[in-house]
Amino acid sequence: MDPDLRLSIELVQPADKERILSFCVNSFGWGDYIPGVWGKWLSDPRGVFFKAVVYEKPVGICHVFFRNEAEGWLEGARVDPLYRRRGIASALLEHGVELAFRKRARVIRMGIEESNQPSLALVNKISFRTVTKSLRFEGCPKPSATTRFSRWAEDSDLDELWTFLLRSRLYVKSGRLYTKSWVWLELTRDVLTVFVCNNQAILGRAEGEISGLALVGSPKRMTDGDSHLQICYLDGSDDFVVDAITFFGEYCKAEGPDRVHVFICGDSSMIAILTGLGLERKIGLQVLERYLENKASA
Repeated sequence: MDPDLRLSIELVQPADKERILSFCVNSFGWGDYIPGVWGKWLSDPRGVFFKAVVYEKPVGICHVFFRNEAEGWLEGARVDPLYRRRGIASALLEHGVELAFRKRARVIRMGIEESNQPSLALVNKISFRTVTKSLRFEGCPKPSATTRFSRWAEDSDLDELWTFLLRSRLYVKSGRLYTKSWVWLELTRDVLTVFVCNNQAILGRAEGEISGLALVGSPKRMTDGDSHLQICYLDGSDDFVVDAITFFGEYCKAEGPDRVHVFICGDSSMIAILTGLGLERKIGLQVLERYLENKASA
């Protein structure tokens, strides 16, 4: 931290909007998502939206979100370009870790674009480690009413599905995580049960055995009017992956989502399959985590 800075960390206030959004303009090639989540982050009781203040002026922000008691998610770290390389980003992230620690969360995670090497180097210095590489594919799958392997999972399938996951190479490679609205969370048996009970799990069978699993979120409508179906977790044989994607194509045709967003770990075989099915690779992230019981020795 720059010793000349009189830095404080405070909660973001509605009156900060103009000042903060002035340095959240070109964070990515397409702009920034902060304007779109501003109101939600201010009002959502599951999160804390905080700012770095220097000489009574906001110069950085970050948000920590808790979808459940055990897992925190850090996001939206931004620093005014005029104040970068002075330790402000590290101070914001460490404050987010401290908030999670106070809430007795077990772990805190974040996602960083794989091309953002400075940010990856920064979080590695504060004891975050990469647990998986996640890729998002997007497109409009061709529908097929005659899928061979895929069907909605039922309660009676739970034991087999959980056994399938525990034996899955991709479950380990994915960090045992699934994606929900750009937050990566632990995929436990309880979580799997919720997906199945909500009719949001697809399974495949081949020769009497489970050959694949896909978990889906609720269709979402974007501000531009388009809607998409998020595939939160995808795992299984090559035949199942092909079959599941065409299954989702038929679902989108019948139910109305315009596109699918598919999140996968960086598995070369699945990348080739999705590309061959006409889905476009959009973004790659490294998902990092820090276990809070190690905080004292970090």
